[in-house]
Amino acid sequence: MRPVSSARLRAALRACDTRHGASARARCRDAAIARLRPSVRFSLDRAATVTVTVATDAARSRELGHTTVAARRGANTVAFAAGAGRRGLRPGRYRVTLTAVAAGRSAAAVQTVTVRRG
Repeated sequence: MRPVSSARLRAALRACDTRHGASARARCRDAAIARLRPSVRFSLDRAATVTVTVATDAARSRELGHTTVAARRGANTVAFAAGAGRRGLRPGRYRVTLTAVAAGRSAAAVQTVTVRRG
């Protein structure tokens, strides 16, 4: 997962303040926040429906959230909105699970990795 720099976020939001019109500023802010969210990058050999699940990496693991996307063949990036509107992901270790199910198939390919944030 790519870390979010608060300095990068502040700079992006400052650039949005130069936009004319409230709706243009709001769209710019939403896009800046979305670009800087923690994201997961992966590659697929065929199009599939992918579920990204983030959980704590502890003895008693707790799921923090999940998102499902229609991923294409090749490189994909999924922005994860864990804690959207709240604290977000604090520094620490997290378990990220990717579950991919290709169209017309019932079997899922599962990949789990442990990442460190912060």
